[in-house]
Amino acid sequence: MNGFYDQILRHRLAANLMMLLVIGAGIWGLQSVRSQLFPDFELPLVRATFSWDNADVDTIRTQLGDPLDQEMMDSGDFDFVRAVSYRGGHRVFAAVKDGLSVDEGFATLEDAIDNIGLPSSVIIDDLEKIEVTEPVASVLLYGDLPRSDLASLGYQAQQSLLAEGVAVVELSGAPGRERVIDVDLTTLGSLGMTLDTLADRITAQFNATPAGTLAVGANSTSLVTDSPDWTVDALNEAIIAQNAGGVIRLAQVAQVREAYDNTDILRYDGMPAIKLEVSRVAGEDTLENAELLDNWMADFADELPYGVGMHKYNEIWQVVQDQLNLVISNGIAGMVLVLLVLFVFLRTRLAIWVAAGIPVSFMGTLAFMGYSDTTINTISLFGFVIAIGIIVDDAIVVAEDAAALESQGLSSEQASRTAAKRMMPAVIASSLTTIAAFMPLLLIGGSFGNLLVDIPTVVTAAIIASLVECFIILPGHLGHNGKTKPMGVRRLQFEEAFHRFRDGPFQRLVKQALGQSSIFVAAIFAVALLTLGAVTSGRIEFEPSPSLDQPTMSVTLDLLDGTTLAEAESALDQLQAVVEDIDASVGGGLIANIVQEFESVDEPDRASLELTLTSDTNRALSNADVLERVQNEFELPPVVRAYSSGRFFRGPGGGGDLEIRLVGDDIQELKQASLALQTQLLNYSDVLSDITDDLPLDGQQYQMSLTQAAQTAAVDMNSVASQVAGQLSGKTLVTVQEGDQEIPVVLQLVEHQRESDAWLENLPIQLSDGTTRPLGGLVNFHFDQGLNRITSRNGELEVEVTATYNGDQLVDFYPELENTVLPGISARFDVDWSISGQAEELESFFSDTLLAVSISILLIYLILAWVFESWLWPFAILVTVPFGLTGAVIGHWIMGMPLSTISVFGLIGLSGIVINDAIILVTVFRRLHNDGLSLYDSAVEASLSRLRPVILTSITTMAGLIPLLFETSVDAALLKPIAVGMVFGLGFGTVLILLLVPILLLHIGRLKARIASRRDGGDMETVKV
Repeated sequence: MNGFYDQILRHRLAANLMMLLVIGAGIWGLQSVRSQLFPDFELPLVRATFSWDNADVDTIRTQLGDPLDQEMMDSGDFDFVRAVSYRGGHRVFAAVKDGLSVDEGFATLEDAIDNIGLPSSVIIDDLEKIEVTEPVASVLLYGDLPRSDLASLGYQAQQSLLAEGVAVVELSGAPGRERVIDVDLTTLGSLGMTLDTLADRITAQFNATPAGTLAVGANSTSLVTDSPDWTVDALNEAIIAQNAGGVIRLAQVAQVREAYDNTDILRYDGMPAIKLEVSRVAGEDTLENAELLDNWMADFADELPYGVGMHKYNEIWQVVQDQLNLVISNGIAGMVLVLLVLFVFLRTRLAIWVAAGIPVSFMGTLAFMGYSDTTINTISLFGFVIAIGIIVDDAIVVAEDAAALESQGLSSEQASRTAAKRMMPAVIASSLTTIAAFMPLLLIGGSFGNLLVDIPTVVTAAIIASLVECFIILPGHLGHNGKTKPMGVRRLQFEEAFHRFRDGPFQRLVKQALGQSSIFVAAIFAVALLTLGAVTSGRIEFEPSPSLDQPTMSVTLDLLDGTTLAEAESALDQLQAVVEDIDASVGGGLIANIVQEFESVDEPDRASLELTLTSDTNRALSNADVLERVQNEFELPPVVRAYSSGRFFRGPGGGGDLEIRLVGDDIQELKQASLALQTQLLNYSDVLSDITDDLPLDGQQYQMSLTQAAQTAAVDMNSVASQVAGQLSGKTLVTVQEGDQEIPVVLQLVEHQRESDAWLENLPIQLSDGTTRPLGGLVNFHFDQGLNRITSRNGELEVEVTATYNGDQLVDFYPELENTVLPGISARFDVDWSISGQAEELESFFSDTLLAVSISILLIYLILAWVFESWLWPFAILVTVPFGLTGAVIGHWIMGMPLSTISVFGLIGLSGIVINDAIILVTVFRRLHNDGLSLYDSAVEASLSRLRPVILTSITTMAGLIPLLFETSVDAALLKPIAVGMVFGLGFGTVLILLLVPILLLHIGRLKARIASRRDGGDMETVKV
C-alpha cells in the first residue's frame, strides 16, 4: 500500500489529473443540484378520508372510526392514529413509525381498511401520503369586477399555471360555483315524492341508457342513447312525472339556478382579489419554479381583461435567492479572511497551494451533492461555510509540516512526501472524529432534525474531499514546484517576531501552566461551573428556536354577530389606515404589502390584514413595536369585539401556537373541560389570542325516537334518520366539468324549509312499502345541544384546545400552565392533559440529541483509542470538549443571544473541530517523547511546535464564520447561533488545546510511566508511554 501511495506522490501528473477529475465532477454536480429554501424531507404521515352520506357522528364513530382505529393500532406500524368523525364523513391521520417507510405505512393503512370491511354506504374519498410543499410566491388577480367573473379568471389562471408545469397552485378567495335545484315540501307532497325519489327521476334523465349491441363480423359495438348535458336549460326541461295534462318538467316544480358559496373574500388596493399560491414539491427547484412563474405572468398579462391587475407578493423564491446570496457572500468574505490569515502566517508558496485546495475540495463536495441528490439550500450552504475552516485545517497541517522538514534540509519533494505520510494517521483520525461528531446529528428527528440534516452531510463530504486534496493533490503541488524561495524582509521580520513570542512569553506561559497545573485547571473548572450556573439559573436564556421577527404577520378583527360585509370593510380600512400611517411615520419602506381578507360574504365573523414587512433586523420597528403602536393608535369600531395578532413562520420548528390535549372517556365531559380551560386561558389575553377547540357544539341538534305506532309498524329508525339528514343537507346529484371549474349539481329544499324547525315535522319519509308519511307522525322530538364531530387519538376520545401565543417564547408560559391552570382542570373533570405541539417536539428533540451526543462521544473515543493504541490518551482530548463548549455559551452571552435548539447543532459540530488540533498535539507529544525527550519537555515542546498550526486552523475556521456575526438580515438570524457558538468556542478552545492539553498529557504520561516503571523498571521521565 505504501509503495502504491509513493508512486502516486512521485508521479508528476497524478496531482493535476486528480485535481482536474475533481473539478470536472464538481461542475457536473453543480449542474445537477437544485436550489430551494430548506432541505426536502418526507412527512411520515398517511391520511384516509371517507364519506358516508346522511350518517350521524355517533354511527360513523362506532361503525367506522373505532374499528379502523383498533385495526391500525394493532398493526404496530404507527406512532399515533388520530381520527375525526363528523356528520357525513370520517378522516384519519397516522404517523408512521421510525424505521418504516411512508410506502409501508400506506400499505398498512390499505390493509386495515380491507380487514374491517367498510359498511356498504361508505365511500373512500381519498387515500394519500402527506406531501410537503414549499411556497414559491403568491399572485393576486384584482379588479373592480363581479366576484364570479374574477373567480372564473382565477380558475383559468390556475389551469394555465398547471399546464405550464407548476406542480401546486392553490386558489383562494374564489367563490365555489354550484348549480342548485330548489324545491319545497308542499310541491314534493303534491307529487307524492321525497327528495330521494325526485333525485332518482332527475338522474334518470341524464344517464346514458344501453340500447343493445351492433355486431359486424367478429366485432361488436355497444349502443347507448345520447344524454343531455347538466346545464340549467337541460335541467329545466327534465321530465320528472306525468299526469292527465301531459308531462311535468322540473322547471314547473322547482327553481334551477347558478349559485356561489359563502366563501372567504380578499381585497387588494380597495378592489376584490383572487389569490393563487404557487408551491413546489419535493424534487423541484424553487428558483426554476420562480422563473416559470415570471414567464407565465408576462404571457398571461396579455389575456387579462381591461381593469384587472396582477400583483406578485410573498415571494419565498426571493428569500431563497437572498439566502443563497447571503451565505455565498459571507462565504466569500470568510474565504478572503482565510486567505489573509494564510498569507500572514505561511510562506507565500505554501499559502497559495493551501488556498487552492479550498475550491478543489468544494468541487468534490458538489460532486457528492449531485450524486446523492443533496440540494443547494440555506442549510447546506452554511455547511460549506463551516467546511472552509475544516478543509484548510487539514491542508495547513500537511503544508506546515512539509515546510518544517524542508527547513531541516530535505528537498521539497522529499519534505512533501514525508509530511503527507507522517501526518496521515493524525489527520485521518481528526477527520474521522469530526465526522463522528457531525454524523449522529442525522439521528435527530422532528422538524429540528429535518431542518439541519444537510449540515452533517455536506461537512462529511467536504472532509472526504479535503483528504483527497491534502494527501494526493497538495503534496504533488508542493513537491513539484521547486524549493521555497528565501524569505523577504517583511516575512523575515514576521517570522522573527513570531519566534520571539513563541519562545518567550508563550513558552513561559506554558511552563507556568504546567508548574501550577492545579491552579490553572481549577480556574478553568470555575469558569465552566459559573457558565453552567448562568444557564441553569436563566441568566443565559434558553429558547426552543431563535426569536426572529418574521417578515409576515397578520392582525385580525373579531366582529360582532350580524356585522355586514360593508361594516367589516370599513373597520378593516380604518385598521389599514393606521398601519399605513405607522409606516409613513418611520419614513416608509417598513410595510411592503397589505392584503385584506374576510371570512365570508354575508356576515363575516372575522376580518384580517396580512402584512408583509421588510426582512432587515435593523428596520425601524420590530414586529412587537408595530403591534404595540397599532394597539395604541387603533380605536376599535363599534362592530369589532376585539383584535388579535398572529405571526407566520418560515421553515420547520417555527411557530407560536399553544396546543393542549385533553383525553377522557366521556365526550360531553371533555367538552365541558375544554370550555372551562378556554375560560381560564382568557385570563392571559395579553399573550394569548384565538382561543378555541376542535370540538364545536352543534347549536340545533334534535334527538328523535320512534313513536309507539311506528315501532309497532316496524319502521326502520336508521332509514328515517338517513332520509332526514339527506333532505336537510341536500343531495349532490353529480359534479360536472365546465371549462376550468368543477360544478356540483345539488338538489335541496328551499332555504326557509331547510333552516326552519316548523317544517321539520312535515318532511316526507318513504317507508319500506313505498308509501310516504310526514316525519312528525313517526318520531318524537326533543332538543339537545350536541356535538357535530368527535376526535380521537389512538382510540381515546380527545379534544385539542389551541391558542396563538403572542409572547417571545412559548416555553416561558409552560410553568404557569403545568403548575396552575391544567391541574385545576383535571381536578374538576375526569380528564388527562398534555401539552402537545412544540412541547412534544422539544421533548423528542432533546431525547434524540442526547442519543446523538452519546453516540458521538463513544465513536470519538473508539477512534482515538484505535489511533493511539491506548485507553487513557483519548481522555486528554475528550476532556477539552465540555470546556470548549463553555466558550460557545459565553459567546451567546456576549452577543446577547439566548441558547436555542439551533445552538445545539453548533455545539456538537464544535466538539469535532476542537478535537482535531488536540489530536495533532498528542501525536507530536508522543513522537517527541519516543525520540528521547522527557515527559515535561515533550509537553512544552509539543505546545510550542503546534502554536502556529493551532492558531492558524482556529483562526481560519473562525474567519469563515465571522462575517455572519455582523449580518443583520432575518435570513441570517437562523444561522447566527451556530456561527456564534463555533467562533467563540474555537477561540476558547485554542487556549485549552495549547495549555490544558499539555497539562493533561503530562499527568496521564506520568501515570502511564509510573505503571510501566513499576512493571518493567526504569526512569519515569524517559520510559516509553
